[in-house]
Amino acid sequence: MSTPDSMKRTKHELVRTPVDLDKTTFWKLAAIAEVHDMKVSDYLAEIAVVASRAKTPWDSDPILWRWRDGLTDKRIAAELGLTNAAVSRHRRSFGLPANKVTNREVAA
Repeated sequence: MSTPDSMKRTKHELVRTPVDLDKTTFWKLAAIAEVHDMKVSDYLAEIAVVASRAKTPWDSDPILWRWRDGLTDKRIAAELGLTNAAVSRHRRSFGLPANKVTNREVAA
């Protein structure tokens, strides 16, 4: 099996990293990797390279910026003039958990 193209282009030394996957996830990845004539480990390495190059919206997304600062969905919605549901839906689309209400927010 050959090294994925994205890994050939890098000038950095490769590092092996063990990954624990549940069986269902592994077999889903194996099916996808097989379509691309790759091993699961090579496919995961390819995904990691792509993900590391992806731009994250943290600095340009006002919802994520406030979430990172610890604000709740309710507080973010109030500051941005959005509904709680809209903020919650956007946050969940990134797989982020809701922030807990702080004493500072209760007092406000």
